[in-house]
Amino acid sequence: MKKFLCCFCVLICAQVGFAQAVQDTQSDSQAEVLDAELVAKKAEAAKHLENGDYEAAYTIYAALLWDYPDDDDVNMGIAITARYIDRVFPALMALERLSVKYPRDMQIRRELLVVYLQVNDAESARREAEILRQNDIDLQGIDVLPTPSFLYSGYLSFGFTYNTNANAGLESDEILPGLILTGSEEVASPGTYLQGAVNGSYSLAERWWLVGDLNAYYHYNTASDLTSNTDILWTRAAAGARYAAARYVADLRLKADFTKQGSDIEDQKMLLYGLDGSFVFGLKPNILLTTAATLDSRASDTVDERQGMYWSLGEFVRVLFGDRVVDMTAGLRLRGASTDLALYDYTGWELSLRTLFYVKQFELTPSLAYRIDSYDGISSFLDTEDREDKQLRTGISGRWRFYEDWSTELSYMYTKNDSNSVLYDYTQHLITLSAAMFF
Repeated sequence: MKKFLCCFCVLICAQVGFAQAVQDTQSDSQAEVLDAELVAKKAEAAKHLENGDYEAAYTIYAALLWDYPDDDDVNMGIAITARYIDRVFPALMALERLSVKYPRDMQIRRELLVVYLQVNDAESARREAEILRQNDIDLQGIDVLPTPSFLYSGYLSFGFTYNTNANAGLESDEILPGLILTGSEEVASPGTYLQGAVNGSYSLAERWWLVGDLNAYYHYNTASDLTSNTDILWTRAAAGARYAAARYVADLRLKADFTKQGSDIEDQKMLLYGLDGSFVFGLKPNILLTTAATLDSRASDTVDERQGMYWSLGEFVRVLFGDRVVDMTAGLRLRGASTDLALYDYTGWELSLRTLFYVKQFELTPSLAYRIDSYDGISSFLDTEDREDKQLRTGISGRWRFYEDWSTELSYMYTKNDSNSVLYDYTQHLITLSAAMFF
C-alpha cells in the first residue's frame, strides 16, 4: 500500500510538473513583462518609503497585493507603511501572512506582537510573547499587557450654499389650472452653515472599545420670501460598544436625534431615538464588506401621524485599487416605515455609488444614487393612486487639504424627485463652498 501511494504521488507530481513546464514555456514573455513591472513598482514604492512619503508607498504596495498576495516584499511593505499612516489592520494581516510562511522568523513575530498590542488582542499578544521568550528574544520596551487608552477625532466646518429650490417646492404654485397653493412654488436661496462632530473611543482589554459620537449642524437660508426651511438645526448623540478583530469590526450604538426646520407658520420639530449597527469584514486587504442597519422610533413630531418606527438595512462593498488611491463604494440599502397613519407608511430601496480619487492633498469625489419609495396611501385629494417617489441624486465634490489639518471644498449636487404626487415632484441644484478643520 505504501509503495502504491508513493508511486501515485510521484505520478501526480510528474504530471503537474509537466503541465507547469508547458504553461511556463507558453507564457515566458508575459511573465518577463510582469516581473519587470513588479520590480519597477517595488523600486518606486521603496523610493517613496525612503523619502518618507508613506501614503504613496502604501498605495503602490496595496495595488501590488491584489496581483501578488504571496510576495514577501509586498507584504512587508504593507506591514511597514500601513503602520506609519495609522492603518493597523492591513499591517496586521500582512504580518500574519508572513508569520505563517516564516514561523521561525522572530523579527516578524516581534513586529506582530507590537501590532497585536495596538489592536488590543491580548490573547494573541501573550502567545507571541511566549514564543519570543522561548527563543531568547529581548522584549525590552514592549508592554506585553495592553493598557486602556482614550482616542478622539473630529472636525469643524463652515461654508456658504446656493440652493435653487431651498423649500423643495414646485415649479409653480398653480398646481392645477385655476388651483393655486400659496407658498408651494420653489424659492432659490443663498445660505450659510456651521457643522461639527466629535468621535471618541475608550479601549478595553480583549478587543473591546466603548465608543460614542456627538454631531451638530445648523443651516440658515437668507432668502426673504422663503416661508419654510428658513433654517435647519440637527443634533445627534450616540454611545455604544465596538469589537475589533483582525479581519472584522462590529459596532452597535444607541442614539438620539433632534431636528428642527424653521417655518413662518410653525416650526417642524422631530425627536427620534434608536439603534445604529454595522459589521465591517475585510475580505481582502483592499476589499471591505459592510453591513449597516438602523432602527429608529420617531417619538415626537409636529405632524403626529408621522410618529412610528423607521428602519434601514444596507450592504456595501468598498474597494481600494490603482497605483494612486482610488476608493470606490457601492451598495444597496432597503428602508421603510410603519407610522401612526397608514398613508405615511412606505418601503423602498436605494442604489448608490461613490468614488474618491486621491492625489496627494487633492480629493475628487463623484457620486450617484437612485432611490424608490412606495407609500401605502395617497398623499392628498389631488392624487388618484398611492404615492411613489423616484429620486435621482448625482454630484461631484473637490477637496484641497491646503495646510496640515485644514481643507477647503467645492461641491455640486443635483436632485430630481420624480413623484406621481404633484406635491412632491421637484428639482434641486445645490452648490456648496466650505472650509474645515480636522483634529
